[in-house]
Amino acid sequence: MFNFMTRKNDQSQGNLTQDMEITSVSNLWTTLFSATDTVTDVTAVSTAYSCIKLLSESVAQTPLVHILETDDGEETLKTSAITRLIREPTNDLSYFKWMRNMVQDMIGYGNGYSVIQRNPDGSVFGLLFLKHNQVQIYRT
Repeated sequence: MFNFMTRKNDQSQGNLTQDMEITSVSNLWTTLFSATDTVTDVTAVSTAYSCIKLLSESVAQTPLVHILETDDGEETLKTSAITRLIREPTNDLSYFKWMRNMVQDMIGYGNGYSVIQRNPDGSVFGLLFLKHNQVQIYRT
């Protein structure tokens, strides 16, 4: 884990001396506020939410293209199935919204999930975004 912030309150100002370390985004809320507050969602902290939103929208705006490496160099594929998925992952979400949601869940909750939707012949036709609270992980 990365140490994002360390803060020490000064006892001379009447504050309780307290060493606080943030070791992940998910415990940002408990670090910024007293132990009596309950943590339900990292996005409840407006600063954390604003940072996550800024980063996720920046990533989602980045153009993503399908490039095929050939013996002659690189070729940009404009009509492949992957290119179609990049342009429109689902009928409900644009690429921007899908990628923004994936990055927000990855930063705020540790993982981003999508279900690969397939036709009966096995070809991929979409990516269905799942929120972090819609997924249950089982270890076997």
